[in-house]
Amino acid sequence: MFVKRWTGTRWEALGASLNRRPRTYVASTQLALDAQERPVVAWLEDAGGEDALYVSRWTGQGWQALGGRLGTRAASAPALALDRVGRPLVAWVEEGGGVGQVFAAHWTGRDWQVRGPLNRDPRRDARSPSLAVNAVGAAVLAWREAVGGVYRVQLERLKF
Repeated sequence: MFVKRWTGTRWEALGASLNRRPRTYVASTQLALDAQERPVVAWLEDAGGEDALYVSRWTGQGWQALGGRLGTRAASAPALALDRVGRPLVAWVEEGGGVGQVFAAHWTGRDWQVRGPLNRDPRRDARSPSLAVNAVGAAVLAWREAVGGVYRVQLERLKF
């Protein structure tokens, strides 16, 4: 996976490939820009036959991997936002036995602080996480969770 930016006259490549392993597929790419318009990218990448979630930040000189793989099982549906100082927050789903569980993580500057599963009931299927950070810096996570056979929207203010 490669990232380019428009200079006003042409497309300029930002560094080399972001893939952690050459010649693997990537999917579900998410991009956010910090206050200096430097991209942060989250994506799923093949890791031995299952989708693994990774995040990298453009430093102005090259891509910095933010830790290693997030989560312990196959990941899906990543969501990405930046806090008020430009640190990434990600949310995703991990599935086990046909039941999706929602997780979230915040980059501290050195490592990921992970929370989850965040399902109201970990036995219920949860999908489609979405993240937002409001003007005062509070992070809010929304997802859908099966409640009595119907998917209902759940909201949680994240505190890391």
